[in-house]
Amino acid sequence: MLGYVVPDNGYDYHRFCDFYRFDDVKFLHLLGGHKRNQRACELLGRTLLDRYPDYYRRIVELFPQNNKRLGGIKQELPDMTVQQCIALYQDYLCDRITEWKELPNETLYDWKHRLSSYSHFINANREQQAVCKVGKNPYASVFEIPSHWPGLAKHLLKERVSRERCGRNADVVCVPCLLGEGYREALLSDWGYNILALLENEMSFEVLLAELCSTLSPEIRDNGEGVYRSMLAELEYLCYNGIVYVKLESEK
Repeated sequence: MLGYVVPDNGYDYHRFCDFYRFDDVKFLHLLGGHKRNQRACELLGRTLLDRYPDYYRRIVELFPQNNKRLGGIKQELPDMTVQQCIALYQDYLCDRITEWKELPNETLYDWKHRLSSYSHFINANREQQAVCKVGKNPYASVFEIPSHWPGLAKHLLKERVSRERCGRNADVVCVPCLLGEGYREALLSDWGYNILALLENEMSFEVLLAELCSTLSPEIRDNGEGVYRSMLAELEYLCYNGIVYVKLESEK
């Protein structure tokens, strides 16, 4: 059929499957393992389109389920893998570290000093606490874990940051620091997220508590003592991790 002898040395890609040589060979065919060669299959389609466009159109229209535009099927991005999700967070963290490298050590020392005085607030009575000023670390950066991430990716990221709090619904908040690796990560609960959102400007604890209460459901809001205790616990966690600061009324 070919008109010449073909050495029996295997099914050679160059001899039978190289569609770039369409004009130079008498016979091209995909057999065996070459049918799984994406490049060979793609070049077969392109060659057919170039030489016989009508046949190409008829063939692709036979398989609308494999060609979403032709089949009127909604186009969607494939789900991200766990590795891609974690890599996305790593890229975010690298960007923050690069950004924070420009901060002078003296600036970070001053902030560490300011962030370390919250114990006075914890030990104060409720009347004294009410007038304490609360503010957020201006360098705090929140990574909102996307809702479409696979559950395993969410869990692994949260577990990496905090094993104790990884079972909760949370995002990640990062801040630069003077010691250790030069940055700190913490999990941010819904309460913590709302607190940071409210602290665009420094405000008294009394005002902050009232603002937070307005975001709660009536059932939760009616338990005033429970809300107060939960607020104290969340504020202590945020202060401990250098995300917010609290200062007494007498402090500048």
